[in-house]
Amino acid sequence: MPTLYVATQGARIRKTSRRLLVSTDDAVLHSVRLRDVDRVVMAGSVELTSPALRALLEGRIETTFLSRGGRLLGSLSPPGGKNVFLRVAQVQRYTNLEFRLRVGKSVVAAKILNGRRVLQLFGRRRKELDLSATKAALESSAHKAAHAESVAQLMGIEGEAAATYFRAFGNLFLGDLRFETRSRRPPRDPVNSLLSFGYTLLTGETIGAAFSEGLDPDVGFLHELSYGRPSLALDLVEEFRQPVVDRFVLSVINRRVIRPADFTTEGEGVLLQDRPRGRFFEFYDRVMTSEFRDRSGQTVTYRSLLRAQARQMARAVMNNEDYLPYRIP
Repeated sequence: MPTLYVATQGARIRKTSRRLLVSTDDAVLHSVRLRDVDRVVMAGSVELTSPALRALLEGRIETTFLSRGGRLLGSLSPPGGKNVFLRVAQVQRYTNLEFRLRVGKSVVAAKILNGRRVLQLFGRRRKELDLSATKAALESSAHKAAHAESVAQLMGIEGEAAATYFRAFGNLFLGDLRFETRSRRPPRDPVNSLLSFGYTLLTGETIGAAFSEGLDPDVGFLHELSYGRPSLALDLVEEFRQPVVDRFVLSVINRRVIRPADFTTEGEGVLLQDRPRGRFFEFYDRVMTSEFRDRSGQTVTYRSLLRAQARQMARAVMNNEDYLPYRIP
């Protein structure tokens, strides 16, 4: 089922009969049956009426709230699993440094290798680029991650690998939009703006996936606990950053779906304007719902994989098992 994205400033979402109606003072923008929606994403100044809110909860429809600039404000999820013993086990696993390190090593190694795979896939189209040294360095970093002796050491390895990856990542862009280095809070150029926005959307979906499996999205294992931070969701997002968002951003820029004129500067940050944001949502949802075969030969989508990985994390937590992250085929 599709996701309903609403980013028109001043829009209102209300319930009429068995439909959600999105409108402004001047026009009806969307009318969709409730049964045809499984997620709602609202960005900026969008109003949600009480009857619509109740209908979303009754229909078990996840709702994500973003700032106009793409910052995650929060998520509204229906009640998750009733397995209180899973949540108790999750807290116990957090206090178990061996379990945290075991999960963290697998997540970081997979993230690094997924980045290497993205460079390999997109580098094939740029014959003039020699990425062999970068790919070898990332392979080495993944090996180091798999043998790290502490979470702190692991995070250091991840940081070094990310810097190596992003230096090469910037060489894959065509046209007028370029990427120098990763910046956030605020993103200081168009590519960073798209990356941050994409990661935020992905994190919102992951919070919902964790809730649906009865997990607490705030109690993670790789990421330390912090007030208001969905640490487990951030753990689960790591293996999907490059497969979903980085590849998607490369594609929409290189295909000129998103152009330099689509951005505006506010303060020190660069934001995607409201109208092209609709195109961004459309292509993001297409990526999340397109079917492909994973390494086992199963037909999947990235949205179904998010749920599957949250389910696997729940099993790992409950049974003190290894966690196997997603790897790009």
